[in-house]
Amino acid sequence: MEWFKEKGDISTASSIHALVLRLEGEQITQRGADNFYFDIYSGKMKIQSNVAYQGHLLKLNVFKAVTDSITAKITRDRPNVRLKTTRGNWELKSLAKNLSQFLNEELEDFKKEADVYTSSACIFGTSIAYVVPTENGVCIERVPKREIFIDNVEAIYGKPGQLHRRR
Repeated sequence: MEWFKEKGDISTASSIHALVLRLEGEQITQRGADNFYFDIYSGKMKIQSNVAYQGHLLKLNVFKAVTDSITAKITRDRPNVRLKTTRGNWELKSLAKNLSQFLNEELEDFKKEADVYTSSACIFGTSIAYVVPTENGVCIERVPKREIFIDNVEAIYGKPGQLHRRR
């Protein structure tokens, strides 16, 4: 649906709302799968059987153990931003160095919470960070996957043209 071609504020808003409702309906299966994976990770997934016992909790959560191990291994080394110039003079190299230092300081909070983003990506397949400029710099907000709606047809080739967020 190409809502951006419509004229007028009300028709644009109503077409965006209709699009998000349609996308939400299409992604119900994915939301159910996300809940299922989170239940497995948190240990709330119950083993169902039609025989004698009902719903014993898992004693050893292999999914959680593997996810936590991978998260620890990935986030062990903190990446740094380093800007380089190609055949730049001293002024450009100095600017790149100062900008690298500034970006590393701005991303320090993100690096501290990298394990949360990584474990979320391991559990749900996707982890989303929303970067917001503020008066004091940059704020990085973790966005739950359930707040993001993407048209599956547009996303087939990996670069969807529209991304909608509903809080």
